[in-house]
Amino acid sequence: MGYKAFEDHNYGKEIEELVKFSVAENVPLFTHCNNKGFEARPGKGHSGYNSNPVYWEQLLEKYNNLILCLGHAGGTEGWFSNNKPEDYVKPDDIVAGNIEDEKEKQEKNWNASYASMVYKLCVKYKNVYCDASYLDDMINSDNTFDPGARNNFKTRLLKLFSAKPEFARKIIYGSDWHMLFQEAKNAVYLEKYVEFFSDDEFDKHRDNFFFNNANLFLAAKSEN
Repeated sequence: MGYKAFEDHNYGKEIEELVKFSVAENVPLFTHCNNKGFEARPGKGHSGYNSNPVYWEQLLEKYNNLILCLGHAGGTEGWFSNNKPEDYVKPDDIVAGNIEDEKEKQEKNWNASYASMVYKLCVKYKNVYCDASYLDDMINSDNTFDPGARNNFKTRLLKLFSAKPEFARKIIYGSDWHMLFQEAKNAVYLEKYVEFFSDDEFDKHRDNFFFNNANLFLAAKSEN
């Protein structure tokens, strides 16, 4: 991620040409979207921050029919954070000025997380989706759950599905298998997600999460 999605100093022209082509030809784009891991320049001020979904929000204001999937759904920090009464569920309450890059700030505050902005973009734009690849904080390599993380994630998803039912048609199963392999979770990740979504509360969402939503993304059309 040695570039930002919008008005990048080095590659802005090339990115805009790619986006114009994608909109014109109904080509879906898939992008990394968490603040680490996929970095041209790791370290302090690392380029992982270029994947901040705020930049995609700026681009989508100009190309609102772009077919886009935000990989990792913004990252683990927001999705597994503690649920609080003040957490935003109304998309209009989620604003760019509140979104933080640092891991610690996102973990403490859903409203500051990349995940919250990803949720907003998914419900605001008809062709924006996200995936649950490498959202592994609730899964241990010994094929058990972290109960606190599991409960946080379940509560978060159900809260958002209730507030904006259309979000349940925007989030897709994903793995990022190579990264999971490094943590010895590749063999258990799918199994534990199937178990997670076996809870009764997810009955009407299960098939959408595992395959229907992916079909919607791949069949999306960018024309009005």
